[in-house]
Amino acid sequence: MSESAVALAVEPRKPDQPAASTAVRPLPGVRRVLVAATSRLHLQLFVSHLDRSPDRRCAASTDDLDHLVATCRLAEVDLVVLVALGLPAGRVSALVREVVTATGLGVVVVARGGDPEQLSGALQAGARGYVTEASGLERLNQAMEVVGSGGISVDPNEVSGLVHDLVRGGPGRRSGSVVGQLTGREVEVLRMLVDGASTYSIATGLGMGAHTARTHIKSIMSKLGTHSRLQAAALAVQLNLV
Repeated sequence: MSESAVALAVEPRKPDQPAASTAVRPLPGVRRVLVAATSRLHLQLFVSHLDRSPDRRCAASTDDLDHLVATCRLAEVDLVVLVALGLPAGRVSALVREVVTATGLGVVVVARGGDPEQLSGALQAGARGYVTEASGLERLNQAMEVVGSGGISVDPNEVSGLVHDLVRGGPGRRSGSVVGQLTGREVEVLRMLVDGASTYSIATGLGMGAHTARTHIKSIMSKLGTHSRLQAAALAVQLNLV
């Protein structure tokens, strides 16, 4: 690993903070953040922003994306902010998938926006947040808070593009065939997905186990022809399914 991978900032984890898990889990509040970017200028901007936050801090930063997983483990962070400005969609989704699969950490992607393919790929790979450069740092704060609570946060301006990409074959064709396929329980789960609920919240709210909730979610995504929870929720809103 190159020296720059962790030299910018790696702070030891406090004894009372939990170690990383192999599953994405709700956090009491994101506190230790890793910022990853190919540009030192972008790193300095986001690190400086986090250092001014009372609720979270930059525990590590890296411009060595080839060793991102190793840096996550070394710094024992709670969340990864991947500054994907200028990165191709395939590279972004590959990085997100590597981090989520290996560490279970929540990933928030900061992108230029206007690219439904990149957004869709990042979400399918497991990203929990997607913020555009134009939306500002306050929107990043909101996304980190939502992701830290186990939810999913996507820039509202990007959702419309994603929905258009999903339904460009014609909403009437898809909505007519889908409504009759969903069970009553799946409709209840879908309503909670639209509200941004996590799997744990759905299970608790509907009085079922987490495994059952995940089964319903997978079934819903299959019937809607989508590949992520957010896509399913966005399509449900677009087609007035709930």
